Amino acid sequence: ANLDFGVEKEYWAIKDECYKAKADQYTYEICMYDKATQDSVSLGKWDGFHEDYSVIKFTNGDKCWNGPKRSLTLKVECGAEELLHSITEPSTCEYSAKFATPAACQEFSSGDI
Repeated sequence: ANLDFGVEKEYWAIKDECYKAKADQYTYEICMYDKATQDSVSLGKWDGFHEDYSVIKFTNGDKCWNGPKRSLTLKVECGAEELLHSITEPSTCEYSAKFATPAACQEFSSGDI
């Protein structure tokens, strides 16, 4: 597969990394270029960067009872270290979260961090 590591290959360093966060009683985990989970439930497989690298999507996860297949949309933001946070479920089985990473900071001048 042809993986997109960013304009300057800034995501190469974290290509094999996974990040966890707790929200409510669940543990969420994202694995870059692979998958996202809520405990043992699939929230989807890597579906790439969108909107000029400001969004990462995981799609085609486990089907909800009486609903769609689960998915996770990550809003990427500049941060001093990798951090998965602010996990919500804005609509049934469609999850949203924020992912901070230094890799997202290349668009910002050093004075903005």
